[in-house]
Amino acid sequence: MTQHYNLYESLGLNPGASSDQLNAELSAALQALEEQGAGMSDPRFHETATARAILGEERRRAQYDARLTDSAARPMNIRDLIHLAERGQFLDAPEEKPRYQTLSIVTRRVAEVEPTGAPLARFRAAPGVVKTVLAIAAVMPAVLLVGFVCMAVIFAVDSAGSTVYSHGGVFDEFATLLDTSFNSLYLLVLAVFVLVNILWAGRVLHDVLYPARGGQNVLLGVETLGFAVVELFVMVGFGAADWVMFTLPFVAHIAVGALLFSGAVGRWCKGEIQTREVVEGPRD
Repeated sequence: MTQHYNLYESLGLNPGASSDQLNAELSAALQALEEQGAGMSDPRFHETATARAILGEERRRAQYDARLTDSAARPMNIRDLIHLAERGQFLDAPEEKPRYQTLSIVTRRVAEVEPTGAPLARFRAAPGVVKTVLAIAAVMPAVLLVGFVCMAVIFAVDSAGSTVYSHGGVFDEFATLLDTSFNSLYLLVLAVFVLVNILWAGRVLHDVLYPARGGQNVLLGVETLGFAVVELFVMVGFGAADWVMFTLPFVAHIAVGALLFSGAVGRWCKGEIQTREVVEGPRD
């Protein structure tokens, strides 16, 4: 059976009362919560204010009551109520022409967290842009990681006969040391990137992900400086292929990271819905 968000049961309200009576009762409840020091960040205050905006206004209440008794409709949740309080209609209702009027309301922005659920089921239900970015984020670093492991092995096996550096002597040894060191750092950054992507896509260890992301940015900064130093010393011996090999993966790395941690993709990975404004009715 469909389980709707029942404001009457949640707040102990009488469904038979008029909208004016409910508005007065909920206004008194809000005033009592304010006297206790509760504000808009308090879930009780938020729910009561949203309920007053819906049940205290006949048109919104009529839509809510009709949906509440419809067992065949999609389960009504808090996001539906927020949209009804703000827009005067449910999320899945047909769009109406805008009505121009002045309302005495107070709004605030909130971000809610969706139920976690199974990672695979969440991924299948995700928007196309999320699937695309997560696929790139998972595959690209893995490919780059394999490529740079191969390059590190080649450096280790053939470093004595390398023709990339043509200066010779101490300079040759110093440049080779710099390049090998920052290739190793690149491997470390990519490994961290893959790990963070896996954890983020699974929405696990949220408290760990933020410092991990910060640490990754620090490594990227060091990596950028390192490449600048290496390229400054050995640019004479670099050909077009060498520039592509060093630059393209680095740019792809940053681009995928920016996509993963921004916009709709970032919100989905963190389990958040897009921020909405909750409408609070006029206070008496």
